[in-house]
Amino acid sequence: MAIRGIREARRNTRKIFGGIRDSADKAVVEILISGRAYTLMLTPIDTGNLANSAFIDTQSNKSGARGRFGFTAAYAAAVHEMPGTLKGKPRETFGHTSNHSDVGPQQPRAFGGGTGVGSYWDPDAEPQFVKKGFEDNVGGFDGIVMRNMKR
Repeated sequence: MAIRGIREARRNTRKIFGGIRDSADKAVVEILISGRAYTLMLTPIDTGNLANSAFIDTQSNKSGARGRFGFTAAYAAAVHEMPGTLKGKPRETFGHTSNHSDVGPQQPRAFGGGTGVGSYWDPDAEPQFVKKGFEDNVGGFDGIVMRNMKR
C-alpha cells in the first residue's frame, strides 16, 4: 500500500523549519546589534580603539542559531573589569624623575601613564559595560525574539 503525499509533506516540513531557522538567525543578529549599541554607549572611550574593535559573530546550524559579541582589543577584558573608581577624575601627569643619579646629572623624564588630557572614563561609561549593555536590556531582546518568530 502506497502512502500519498509523503514527498510533499517532507518538502513542506523542511520549508517550515527553514523559515523558523531563518527567523531565529535574524533574531540573534538583531539582538547582537541591539546589545552592541547599548554596550558601546557604556564603553569608555579614550582613543576610540576599544569601541572600534567591537565585533559580532553569528553561526547557524541544524541545532539552532548562536551569536557572540566581543572586542578584539587585547585590553578589553581588563577595562571591562576595572572598578571605575577613577571615573570623571582628570588624567593627571605623574610627574618626572629627578635630574640626578649615582652616575651624575640626567635629564628629567616623565613617569608616563597619565596624559594630562581629559578625564578617566567618559561621563556615560560604566564598569562591566558589556554585561550591563546586554543584561540591562533583556526585556527588549524578548520583544525582538517574539517579533521575529511571528514572521
